[in-house]
Amino acid sequence: MNISKAQNTMDSFIDKSFKYGQFDCLIFAIKTLESFHEMTIDLPIIYDGSRKSIVKLFKYFKAKTLDQLVENYCIKKGYKKISKNFLQPFDLLILNKNNENLFAIWDGEKALSIYKTGYGVIFDSNFVSAFRIKRSI
Repeated sequence: MNISKAQNTMDSFIDKSFKYGQFDCLIFAIKTLESFHEMTIDLPIIYDGSRKSIVKLFKYFKAKTLDQLVENYCIKKGYKKISKNFLQPFDLLILNKNNENLFAIWDGEKALSIYKTGYGVIFDSNFVSAFRIKRSI
């Protein structure tokens, strides 16, 4: 586990423009978790960014929304679903803010993500679920 590498990854999102909508926060979360755990979060279907590959991912994970896809992916990979009371640093959070779900990283005290207003702490959100991502040994 590499905290400084993860912090550098999170810092790289400062001043980046928000352009993919819900995918921005997911990209932020994936890149941070990959650098913290020093692993690659791989998908069972080759994702090339095309609409066709996105449709295949949603069908594969039997999901209608991006947060369902992420939850189903985490469950399939054996990542542990965590209660709000047992969060640890670098747990993946799914939060609801202004009626849209977003993905964040728990830093031990607050949720960090990238949103329309930029990179930083996510305030005024409701907890949906969380997963503890662990590198396989």
